[in-house]
Amino acid sequence: MKILKSLTLLIVALMGWAGAGAQDMIITKDADTIACKIREVGTDEIKYTLPDYSPDVLFMMDAAKITSAIFATGQVMDFV
Repeated sequence: MKILKSLTLLIVALMGWAGAGAQDMIITKDADTIACKIREVGTDEIKYTLPDYSPDVLFMMDAAKITSAIFATGQVMDFV
C-alpha cells in the first residue's frame, strides 16, 4: 500500500515536472514536492536552490527527510 502511494505521488510529481521546465525535484517523506535545482548530494544532506530566491541562497535538507530526488535529466535517486 505504501509503495502504491509513493508510486502514485511520483507519477503526479513527474506530470507536474514535465510542464515546469528543466528543474530538479525533491520528494520528502511527508509527500511534499520541492521544485528546485539540486546543487550537492551528500551522505547526510542535500543542498539546493529555489527559483523564487537568489541562486546565492543555498537551502539544505537532511537526507533522512527525503524519499527521492528527481533530476532534470529524468534520473531518480532514491533515499533509504
